[in-house]
Amino acid sequence: MKADGKIHHGTKFNDCIILPPDQRYSINCFIFIVSIRDFLAFPRIQFIDNKIKEVLSLGITPLLCITFTDAFSNRKVKEIIRNSGNHLSFNERDTFIIKNYKENEIFKDISKEIQYLRLLTRAFQLSKK
Repeated sequence: MKADGKIHHGTKFNDCIILPPDQRYSINCFIFIVSIRDFLAFPRIQFIDNKIKEVLSLGITPLLCITFTDAFSNRKVKEIIRNSGNHLSFNERDTFIIKNYKENEIFKDISKEIQYLRLLTRAFQLSKK
């Protein structure tokens, strides 16, 4: 039985009935982690947008976390996102640009840590709804 993550309540499976959802376990946000390179190919942008629309249709807030931005300047990253963002169904305030740590970095970088904190803070705010 292939469910693709969509099992309707009341479904019988192996003599067990799937119970109705409990509000304590509801999903309030979905974090998409996407490479900046995906924004350079239109088919990938369409794929990402379809997934964002699917999450929105379920009443879940999508958060977009863009990684691997180190190869580009900040201005170029913003330009890529702005040009591609016209094709995406997301709120700009729910977009987070994350600079990844590299292998040779052994010390914490507060500017990188703040980016992660902003993302997790937003996810936490959405979970408190």
